[in-house]
Amino acid sequence: MMLLRLSLSILLAAIAGTAQSPLTTLFASNRGGSTGGANYFDLRVQGQDLTVFKIDVNSGAAVGTAGTLQVYLIPNSTYVGNLQAGPAAWGGLPVAAGNLVSADQDVPSSCVLSPYITLQANTTYAVALVAGGFPFRYTDGDGTPNMPGSGSNQTYTNPGELQLVAGAANNTALTSAWFDPRVCNCSIHYLLGTGTPVTAANSRYGVGCYDNSIVYYEEFAALTFDMGGIPATSTRDFVMTPNGVGGYVIGPGSGLWFGADGTGLNNVEGTTPGSPPVSASILNVDEGVATIDLAASNFTHLTDVPGGNGGVETSLTISSNGSLSVDPGLQPDFTPSVFEMLEGPQRFAPLWTDLAPNIQGGVHWDVDATTGNGYVTFHEVTDFGLPPGTPGNSFQ
Repeated sequence: MMLLRLSLSILLAAIAGTAQSPLTTLFASNRGGSTGGANYFDLRVQGQDLTVFKIDVNSGAAVGTAGTLQVYLIPNSTYVGNLQAGPAAWGGLPVAAGNLVSADQDVPSSCVLSPYITLQANTTYAVALVAGGFPFRYTDGDGTPNMPGSGSNQTYTNPGELQLVAGAANNTALTSAWFDPRVCNCSIHYLLGTGTPVTAANSRYGVGCYDNSIVYYEEFAALTFDMGGIPATSTRDFVMTPNGVGGYVIGPGSGLWFGADGTGLNNVEGTTPGSPPVSASILNVDEGVATIDLAASNFTHLTDVPGGNGGVETSLTISSNGSLSVDPGLQPDFTPSVFEMLEGPQRFAPLWTDLAPNIQGGVHWDVDATTGNGYVTFHEVTDFGLPPGTPGNSFQ
């Protein structure tokens, strides 16, 4: 399911001219405040009236967190001297507010304002943005405290239209001690003139369908693998078949191993594979990876892989510790965790544990010359810390 929130405004009054909107500071934070805090700056409107209809901010909340943004203004003033003055000094109530959903840190979180804000030409406004349900992220200013815009990273201008000079922040909006200088990470969206603009604005809500994945795993202590199965009846053998719409159909496999002679399927699942594949082991180290050039090995079947390069992959990276990925950034991590499974490079992990192919066994890559299918085989690879001759791990 894909969720999209769209805010659409109907033409109620004419808006003149084409603006340079938005006016953007930066989204590269190195500090953050508390939930319910505020960012402060001055907006200097130049030769014509403006209508502000949306403000993007940098949220420090988790992706998908719902919040509100309130906007307070003092015309013909500056934020300096008004930081702790209380709501009354800022007009008692916000001039506009709206809802937002937090995007990633240092990524704009958009808030469409209600009502839109009209700013008069040739006027300076003290601005307070108040966060509800989320904390702001912001950046240290390099200027002088209480001197708006004095630093090289504190003044942002759309010539002839609008200028933003920063700035300060505090953890309890409009009342607590402040931090100065600070640069609000924001974008001010506006049109020239007054009235209600014709505009469509979108706010990010989570992630889209094809930026999601389904992960299944079993976590267990080292040396306690419990999916060995029973010969001829095991259900550990399965096939994932692309369904053509971004997912997979998962069903039972053939119950056969790719043959040790490298020519075809002939070993029954659940029995000892016997001699290793005829190919040389590609991993004989304790901690390492091997990257396979798929085209060079006459393999062309790895397609429709989540997170891949448009559905066709050119390489496969295999870790000595029992996992593989189309992501070349895969590392030979020997301490797996659920967090790494969910947050690290996408991987298949038939048996992700601390293995030692340098002590016993081998890791093989073979391509069936008849079908073009490729096989990764771990053959009798021992667990790290166990002596040679101990029964190893075989999986394909």
